[in-house]
Amino acid sequence: MDETSSRVDTVDESVDREEFRESEAWKRRDLKARVLRFILRRRVRLPGWHEQALGVLAAAEADGVRVLEAALPAIGDAKLRRIFLKHIEDEKRHTAGFTAFARKYDAAIPVHVSQPISTNVLEFFGFLEITELRGEQMIKTFRGLYAKYPEVQAFMDTVIRDERYHASYLHNQLETWASQGLAKEVAAARRAAGRIDSRGFRAQLLAFVMGLPRLLAYEIRSLPSTLSGRSGASAVSSSK
Repeated sequence: MDETSSRVDTVDESVDREEFRESEAWKRRDLKARVLRFILRRRVRLPGWHEQALGVLAAAEADGVRVLEAALPAIGDAKLRRIFLKHIEDEKRHTAGFTAFARKYDAAIPVHVSQPISTNVLEFFGFLEITELRGEQMIKTFRGLYAKYPEVQAFMDTVIRDERYHASYLHNQLETWASQGLAKEVAAARRAAGRIDSRGFRAQLLAFVMGLPRLLAYEIRSLPSTLSGRSGASAVSSSK
């Protein structure tokens, strides 16, 4: 990776995670996030989804560890390297947690294929910034779908806090680089990250569309019991 850390004033690693706050300017709820939340909320209706999703999350977190460890040699600044190492430890903890839950609920952990990452530090940080933002958004959505799994929700709360911190320090670092005369390079890095994000979004959307026949078939099979349940609930309500 290209070395840019000689021009870096890194974020203060002594600042507590809770001190970092979301910036609505760059963490806005965009169309992609809304569509991805819609997709998740439709898939949750499928039998076995909760268990399978834990395996998918474990695989995704493990892949994140591999990507971060591969980039570590390019981080030359001592303070930034310590923050980056803590980031890796967080992702390892997330992997261990989701893996434990997947095993508890007998869920398979699929093979997760990494996307090619840039060898440019700025572009890599731009990629990580949007990846961590998406991670926070999606885990928040997942959390709401695990109401019957309080132990999973409690763990997801810690993951959400970590992802928020990761996105914040990456954002702050990119802003620091921009203020040091690299504004054009940072903007270009974020555009490149946005293109990667868009490719991932299109892949998820395509997978959802391809899976629609299965989802619709399940909805049709479930319709009689769903209507029966609603009728029973209405009868109980009217008798009170």
